[in-house]
Amino acid sequence: MVQRICRRLAVAVANRTTRKVKRQIYKSSSSAIRQKASCLGNELAEGFNGHIFVDSGSAGFKSFDIEIRRAAERIIGGSFVLFGEWFDLPRDITVEDEWRTDFVAGYRFPDGPYDAIKPESGVADIKVPWEYGRMQYLLPLAAAFRQTGDARFLDCYRAKVGSFASVNPMGRGVQWTCTMEVGIRVFNLLSSYELLRCGLCEDDPMHTVIAELAFCHGEHIWANLETSARLQENNHYIADLLGLAAVVAAYPNLPKARKWGEYTHNELMRCVRKQVLDDGCCFERSTRYTRLMGEMLFFAGKCFAETPYKLPAEYFERLSILGRFLDAVTNKDGRSLQVGDNDSGRVVCISPERYDDLRLVSRLVDREIGPDAPDEAFFAEEELLYGASGRVACFPSWRGGARTFYDAGMALARYGDWSLGFFASDGFVDESEPGHTHNDKLSFTLGFKGVPFFVDPGSGVYTRDPKVRNILRGTAQHSTLRFGNLEQNEFRGLFGYTRCGGASLDVAEADGTVVFRGVTDCWATRLGVTHKRVVEVGSEGVAVKDDVEGAAPAVVATRSFVLAPEVDVSVVGRKEAVLTCRGVSVVFCAESDISVREGLYSPHYGAVIKSSILDVPFEYGRTNVITVREILNED
Repeated sequence: MVQRICRRLAVAVANRTTRKVKRQIYKSSSSAIRQKASCLGNELAEGFNGHIFVDSGSAGFKSFDIEIRRAAERIIGGSFVLFGEWFDLPRDITVEDEWRTDFVAGYRFPDGPYDAIKPESGVADIKVPWEYGRMQYLLPLAAAFRQTGDARFLDCYRAKVGSFASVNPMGRGVQWTCTMEVGIRVFNLLSSYELLRCGLCEDDPMHTVIAELAFCHGEHIWANLETSARLQENNHYIADLLGLAAVVAAYPNLPKARKWGEYTHNELMRCVRKQVLDDGCCFERSTRYTRLMGEMLFFAGKCFAETPYKLPAEYFERLSILGRFLDAVTNKDGRSLQVGDNDSGRVVCISPERYDDLRLVSRLVDREIGPDAPDEAFFAEEELLYGASGRVACFPSWRGGARTFYDAGMALARYGDWSLGFFASDGFVDESEPGHTHNDKLSFTLGFKGVPFFVDPGSGVYTRDPKVRNILRGTAQHSTLRFGNLEQNEFRGLFGYTRCGGASLDVAEADGTVVFRGVTDCWATRLGVTHKRVVEVGSEGVAVKDDVEGAAPAVVATRSFVLAPEVDVSVVGRKEAVLTCRGVSVVFCAESDISVREGLYSPHYGAVIKSSILDVPFEYGRTNVITVREILNED
């Protein structure tokens, strides 16, 4: 073990040195790269070979045409989709500030070399300008132009692209700080350009502008790959590969196309095996990051579909498993389990409609590889990529019973009107860190008659408010057992953890009841105890049973139960609480006194609202039980 860790550290140090030298070379040659891009612009433009869409020359986006045009109209009016909601740009903002500002905090990031610009912890959220810089608004503008031929959409498209090119030269400013954002941006640039290019004149300068930007984006990504000797790559690295795939596929006559293409093909195959677990969840055990990972891997594979770097069936079969996992954690109404970090990240975005529905990945994969691909579209992105015979209103989810994802450490149950999620996710792979998992071991979510009662708190923000960030990923903000103010795994920075223990999961199903059993040893080293939880769910209700194995520590233990923010709480006689939401009520029963404290909840990234948390004291030396059941009418 010691030798293996030493080898890994040695490789990491060597790799870090190599990457540092590579970046220094890139920085010193940035001017030459930009000049070369300018010289090659016309030549590259003539060799454009985009083929993301089934028929980019067709204007037949019929089923979602109104949605697309409405989105494009809002974009013309100065709005863009930020974390799943429309956000209006300040009317008085300058062209320069447009690309450099956290609009929410009113903070402007400085100009300068890309590697000298850092997140402003406690001041601003660098994700806001990054989200704007992903340029997801280009796709609805391009689609609306193809639909209507309305020059307003093309003019807005030109303005956005031209503004970016003039204000953000390669390697300077916040828009080049994170390679992930560069990769997603260039995909959106090239896919949207593919849609509208057939409506441009042959001598339109946009052809050259796009080609030059693609060249610069490819060079920047190649010099700044977010990898650590193949040790701790995460979703950032997949975005880097997506960007390279988009550039290589669109411009096969690039000087480095073959080198980049072969590298990207091989790395996508390696990473789809490493970062997608056998049951479909991403290795960081976050449901929303699994969706982001799935989108990036799919679109990278789609870019390569008609190139020498085409990915084999095994690649899309792995993505199909990922898609089925996301389908399972999503209800038929599009609401999904929020487990781990949720930064509301997407690759493409037409509008906020169905923004949080995780089922897009499986729909896209089925259309790409399935012989029984659906004819009707459920998402606008489906129709844009593949066309559709119509628009389907809904599609079914699994009806009931239990679903278990052992690699992810997640289990689901639907019995009668009850729906429950149980989480024993670990998040650590060998010595790697679980950058987007929370201290949610043996936590659960619970809904009744389609109404959420107990929920995961979400992410809130990252850099703008580190205190809120740590509160929301902390043990006390999850429906599990806590000991004093200790954390299951101790935090290190905004994303790091010091490993204290993991968790395991077992499931049994019989006689109309499913029983989840979980064990976590996160407290073993510090307190000498192991937490064991049994959750039983059937058609009549839910029972949660907690035990602690080991000598009782001199620390007060408490069980917490995190409520959805719209749930009203009425404590009755100290040991019962009536919970009401949307006209539906359940009763929460405990063996000890119930107290209510204020908590926080994040419905999507960038939003934090108040909620309530039920606390019940834990008594050592016995099994502690709470139940949740329907309130029956007594006539």
